Amino acid sequence: MNNIENNCIEFLFSQSLIAACVIQDNRIVLSNDNFDKLYGQDARGISLEKLVERVHPNQRKFSKMQSCLTQRGLKGAITPYKYKVYNKNNEEIIIEVFSKTVKYHGKLASLIICNEIENLDKSLYKLDELETSVEKFLDFIRNNFNVSIKNYLKSIIESEVFSRIRDIKNLNSP
Repeated sequence: MNNIENNCIEFLFSQSLIAACVIQDNRIVLSNDNFDKLYGQDARGISLEKLVERVHPNQRKFSKMQSCLTQRGLKGAITPYKYKVYNKNNEEIIIEVFSKTVKYHGKLASLIICNEIENLDKSLYKLDELETSVEKFLDFIRNNFNVSIKNYLKSIIESEVFSRIRDIKNLNSP
């Protein structure tokens, strides 16, 4: 790739409305303002190891593997994928990541484009957690209350809570 092509990539990156970076040799060599805002500082020069520290501990190995595969142009990378990361305020957010092997300054690299999942998707994720909690609560009621109280509480919870959860999920299903 020549300098004109590299300059075009850098210009397009700077104009992008979503977070993007290029990782090459296990280091961020290019990032745009939106990626820097998500990360909380200028991310250029940050090592892959340091970047992966922002990923939820259960998903760090997967995240690092994805980047290594795309940096080397190897098959097996999954795209898109979603995972939890910690933003600049150390708040857990969910991002969707698209990655692709590219050539940047004549060497293979990983182009990463990521976008924070909309609040609606976060809400659906929380609804799943709520549904699990309600199921546990119902189990507690079944095991610890007499039949009449059990049936009364169960009918209220099932009719109100679960119907609302299902209605919200159905509205947002493709």
